[in-house]
Amino acid sequence: MSKKVWMAEILQNLLFTYDPDKVFKVAWGGRYGSKTMAYQAAAIKYVLENPGSIFLCVRGTQTSIKNSLLKGIKKMIYMMGLEESFDIGQNYIKTVPDENGLFSEFIFMGAVAYESFRSLEGVNVAWVDEAHVLSEDAWDVLIPSVRGKNSEIWITFNAKKKTDWVYDNFIVKGDPLASVVKINY
Repeated sequence: MSKKVWMAEILQNLLFTYDPDKVFKVAWGGRYGSKTMAYQAAAIKYVLENPGSIFLCVRGTQTSIKNSLLKGIKKMIYMMGLEESFDIGQNYIKTVPDENGLFSEFIFMGAVAYESFRSLEGVNVAWVDEAHVLSEDAWDVLIPSVRGKNSEIWITFNAKKKTDWVYDNFIVKGDPLASVVKINY
């Protein structure tokens, strides 16, 4: 196993000690804790192990595809040495079809225009990075849009204000459907 793959596996294994029966997988804390990198590695692993899956990547402050999680996931794919397993375009990432013709795909959206979440179908996992930016209204649209069997919502954020919906719901109130881990620098 290459050093790069080994490093990425450590990052993703750091977080995924979660209860598998929980819908929400939450990592929060301060900056520079490698939460985003760990989730990138875990997302890549997920789509490779689940052919035909749809993996939604939402960034709280995304204003364009070039400022999205797409860039980070592309970089992680190369860091892990897995580029031959993916069809990587300028604005998309898909796995190479398996022997049955199934492929997984990443979808990238910003939370600024959260009403567009209503049109989502078949999402297996939604990962919300910079989740503290999303309003309660955005969460009210996103959560019911990710409703497939065994679907999950992965959440990463840095605590900004205790009044942020994501902090209040998952840290203060402790949503019973959530596994939460705190990671700091």
